[in-house]
Amino acid sequence: HIEGSGVLGIVDDTSTTVFKKDTVTVDGDLGITGDVDVRTGNVRIRSGQIYPDDLQKYSSSNFTPNANEGNWQRLIKSGGGTFTLNSISNHKVGALYTFTLENPGSSNVNLTFNSNYKFANGIKPNIIRANSEIVLSVVVQKANVFLCTWAEDYS
Repeated sequence: HIEGSGVLGIVDDTSTTVFKKDTVTVDGDLGITGDVDVRTGNVRIRSGQIYPDDLQKYSSSNFTPNANEGNWQRLIKSGGGTFTLNSISNHKVGALYTFTLENPGSSNVNLTFNSNYKFANGIKPNIIRANSEIVLSVVVQKANVFLCTWAEDYS
């Protein structure tokens, strides 16, 4: 348990708490609301993993991914018809996003993309086969330019 300025190595005022130590160890969970800004150095995980919650989104015809909801999102469409992937909202230049486009139904789903998605060699998927999925990997090159690669037919 750490409390305000009475603890050695901590400078605390109304807007900022500064730890004046070379190493700060937290035993247990650390909850952070807001951004984590690493000013210098690297981020290293000595043990364990970095992963998002399993965010499943169901859609009848189109979907607008919200990057603030995570870098990996499962987009699920069944029942045939057409599915359109709209531009990513709240994206950050340099960010990496992965979308799993899933069709648990027994009919193929026609697939279209917003023009911000750019595919290697201009080859993009146009259907999600019945009972199948496509994994779409996206790099945000600049605002509203999403460089994509994709794969399907996992076995």
